[in-house]
Amino acid sequence: MKLITYCILGALIGVLTAYLRPFSPNTFWSLSDIVNCGGFWITSVCVIIYLSRDRLQAGTHVLLYLLFMNLSYYLSLFFTIGTFYPNQLIFWSFISILCYFGAQLVFIGKLDIKYSALINALYLSGLLLETLSLMPLFIRSQTHFLQLAFDLFSLIFLYFMYNQTPQKKRDSALITFIIVMSFKCSLLLINQLPLGI
Repeated sequence: MKLITYCILGALIGVLTAYLRPFSPNTFWSLSDIVNCGGFWITSVCVIIYLSRDRLQAGTHVLLYLLFMNLSYYLSLFFTIGTFYPNQLIFWSFISILCYFGAQLVFIGKLDIKYSALINALYLSGLLLETLSLMPLFIRSQTHFLQLAFDLFSLIFLYFMYNQTPQKKRDSALITFIIVMSFKCSLLLINQLPLGI
């Protein structure tokens, strides 16, 4: 796909996200969350990387996709609600630049090499963390169904898309579990610390 395609795609999603923003996220369907959830961003970026032919192309496509998404999102907010958020735009643009390098690393996950399972586990663990955090919320308050459903679908889709051999599947599952449990334990420890430390 040509570079302009990812620029247009990012811009369209940014505008869509801005216009869905007024919908309440605290409903059963939670329309706004289907584009605001981390699962959407992780999945869309991984698909772009998977369609790329080399590491440089993967990084460039992801960078353009995210930069144009951020720019169109904050410009759309300015035109719809009359408020501009320059600090947020700068922050997320910086994150987009970091994703340029991250995308090149994730591209390695397409290859059956020694460290591919670890790289796969990094983005899978991020998606799994969001899914696990949404489950209690959905059970307790019956909200965020679309976000949870999308994350569950994405988790399965990305797992099988990037893990083609049985050993990689096993390794990625194990490493993802370790990363998630470490993260959860870290949160528990941080929450036990007295305020001000």
